[in-house]
Amino acid sequence: MANEEGTGVLGINLGQMLGQVSEFQSSISQKVDEMAGQMLHRVHPGRKGRRVWVRDGRAHIEVRGVHEPERAVMARMLEKTLRNVEGVDWAEVNGVLGRVVVMFDPEEGPSIDDLVDLIEDVEDMHEVGEQPFPHEKPDHPADIEPIIHTAVTLGADAVGLGISVAEQALHLMPLPAEVPTLVSFAENQPRIRRFFESHIGPSATDLTLGLASAVTQAASQGPLALVVDMTHRANLMGELVARRNTWERREGALQKRPESDPTDAVHHTKRPRRIPDGPVEVYSDWSTAATTAAFGTAFAVTGSPRRAASAFAAGLPKAARQGREAFAAHLGRILSKHDALILDRRALRKLDRLDVLLLDAHALVTGRYLIALVKPVGTGDESTLFRRASRLFRPGHPFALHRKGSIMIGTLAELEQ
Repeated sequence: MANEEGTGVLGINLGQMLGQVSEFQSSISQKVDEMAGQMLHRVHPGRKGRRVWVRDGRAHIEVRGVHEPERAVMARMLEKTLRNVEGVDWAEVNGVLGRVVVMFDPEEGPSIDDLVDLIEDVEDMHEVGEQPFPHEKPDHPADIEPIIHTAVTLGADAVGLGISVAEQALHLMPLPAEVPTLVSFAENQPRIRRFFESHIGPSATDLTLGLASAVTQAASQGPLALVVDMTHRANLMGELVARRNTWERREGALQKRPESDPTDAVHHTKRPRRIPDGPVEVYSDWSTAATTAAFGTAFAVTGSPRRAASAFAAGLPKAARQGREAFAAHLGRILSKHDALILDRRALRKLDRLDVLLLDAHALVTGRYLIALVKPVGTGDESTLFRRASRLFRPGHPFALHRKGSIMIGTLAELEQ
């Protein structure tokens, strides 16, 4: 009886101790995250430069503050201010995108600098003129900056490759391999990368870690890693360029008309739970724990930090992350080829976490008719009839009678006449 009671007390005490340890680890992790976040905010408080896209008398101009639901009054004032300008046909704030869309006469109307000056005046009136632009919002498809950032890192990889080969040819002393290993860990470990993205934004994270990787790989004489990175960044570049080309093709068709309702900012409620980890995150957590243990074991056995670092580098989740990036980038190019405009590229990187898919049927309907099925009456091959019918069918005139030789396609009423 005494042993059972003692065991019960011991079990309770151990449970309490484990709970306290877990709470302590969570508290420490939160404190470290806050301190590191504050340091990053001092170094990179936010983006100040305004992004603008202009073509054929239409401008999409970034505006501070209008992405907040409580700034609806400011949005209406900005619209009224711009509409009163001579040469401006129409202006409307898109609160979801944080931009104002202006249609104006490119020859007789105001210049872009004039429009930006008016926007800055309204921002100052509502005390948001000094605020940085939010980095947590996805890059707009019209933005050229992400393409420039990727081109810069791709160029840095190319220069680094040349330097690395030259250093090997000259037998220069390379930088210790531990340095690029740490950079690669920060670039490819999802949790660490997510921390940087949440504090300085995805685009700045790509640029910063990409340049750091190119410099350290070049100094450590790692040409193979640079070739892999160049292939990866060229793939991302293709996705970005295809998305921007789709925007430029479709912008006119997507442009709302003056009689449309305004697109106000949306109040985002907090998720009841965080987004579940995908297979890459699960693998990365497991590999990080395993390689950390391997590092400790190798260091304890050999006493050599460099050998221990080699064991750590062997388990980096670089292949897993870049594999998912390659799939998402290829899918993005395919969707862009079919004129599907991806507003947030990060959505494609979360497809491996989906377990339920809801489709809005109205969003999938284009309004065009297609031949879905051909059923032979009597003799005839179904696939052959389908090909012949498809050649004659005209989506723009789906109910009209079309004829080619002895073959006709049309409604039953037309064919019976």
